[in-house]
Amino acid sequence: MPSRKQAVTFFLIIVAVCSWHLDAGTNDGTLSRAMATSAIVETGSSEFTAHHTLTGDKAVVDGRYYTDKAPLPSWVLVPLWALARAVGANATTADGSSYAALLRLGGFIWGVLPFALIALILWRRSFEHPQLTGHRALTVLVPMLGSFLFVYSGSLYNHLPAALFVLLTTISIGKERFMIAGLWASAALLTDTASVVIIAVQGLQLLLSRPFGSSLRFATAYLVGIIITLVNNAVITGSAFTFPSAMAANYPHMTQSLGFRGFRLDALFGLTFSLYRGLFIYMPALVALLLVRPLKDARAWLTNPYLLPAIALILAYSLHSTWWGGWTYGPRYITCSAVLLLAFLLEHLRPSRIAVMAVLALGGIGLVLSVAAISTLGYSLPTGIAHPLSELVLPAVLNGQWTTNQLPVRFGVSPAVSSSLFIFVLATGLLLIHRIDRTAPHAPLPQS
Repeated sequence: MPSRKQAVTFFLIIVAVCSWHLDAGTNDGTLSRAMATSAIVETGSSEFTAHHTLTGDKAVVDGRYYTDKAPLPSWVLVPLWALARAVGANATTADGSSYAALLRLGGFIWGVLPFALIALILWRRSFEHPQLTGHRALTVLVPMLGSFLFVYSGSLYNHLPAALFVLLTTISIGKERFMIAGLWASAALLTDTASVVIIAVQGLQLLLSRPFGSSLRFATAYLVGIIITLVNNAVITGSAFTFPSAMAANYPHMTQSLGFRGFRLDALFGLTFSLYRGLFIYMPALVALLLVRPLKDARAWLTNPYLLPAIALILAYSLHSTWWGGWTYGPRYITCSAVLLLAFLLEHLRPSRIAVMAVLALGGIGLVLSVAAISTLGYSLPTGIAHPLSELVLPAVLNGQWTTNQLPVRFGVSPAVSSSLFIFVLATGLLLIHRIDRTAPHAPLPQS
């Protein structure tokens, strides 16, 4: 296992790489969360009616406007933003210009840190898998950086923190810390309501495979998240069982069964293999799932807390009317599934050099794509473009359409130079982490 110093260094390098692109764009989703935080700090209420025209993602209740998002990301930012305001950060203005600082703060807290923590957790767990020895850090990082997860790593979305909480839930279940698992599951619910699909499957797996007391402890702790969710619903909508998303101002389909409908095969294909939003296109390292060791029997497959819950969330979104996720790079709604599948892949990868090299090669392809996207258009790829990589990202690179949303640009460096510097910083960071990994205690290399 790595020493504490090695773990901290690993973490800080990832934080530095991901902090290069902190998102301050006025995207509806990120701005809705930021506006709720700002409203609480400024007025003591999450209502942002005065500025509601700035975002399309909002719930309307009796003429008053609120965020339609799960509340935890906005709540956690409240004391941090209050402190920032106390030391001179601008108050919110009618045109929303001062949201930039809050969006960057939120991107760091809910994008950079969760991404780095997921990477750190998976790296530390990789020491339990001898087949990864010699390339542990790269086998974790290249798939993550070479995916849509990286493109969201500096933004105030809920996907990465929800994936972190789901991963911690799953690990806690494996360690038979069921109360802790339930609390992490509560955090996931308060961050992304859709995580209930994963938690429900994991709860059922516990009920069928462990003593009843295990399920009871898990459910009791999870009840914390359920109660807080119901109270938040009641405060905003007037009914504990009516979610703010069910009162979305601009998405009438959400008022009927929260947007769920019948299963469609095109949605499932779109979420998995399509060039539009396919998981295996926007996180190509997961193709290496074909190289995992088979589990011993059907029961092992059904009770695995990583695989079946991940598949369940993908299937659930195949039933949803907005499965494509709006303006996005990749299938952002199934980020939790992506992280669980990566954890499963790393744990069960066949013990051969060829398998490890396949993960690195596939992840390398994804890395080229994600760096191209984050250096140009970011995640704002329009809904109506069927092939966003070839129709949008590639032309942006060829035309030198480098994003101004980079840290050095704020200090006067041109976007083109900053993007070139980022390649150098990324490569240097990976090299340093690989050297840290090689100096940590390790088992013999697997035989091919």
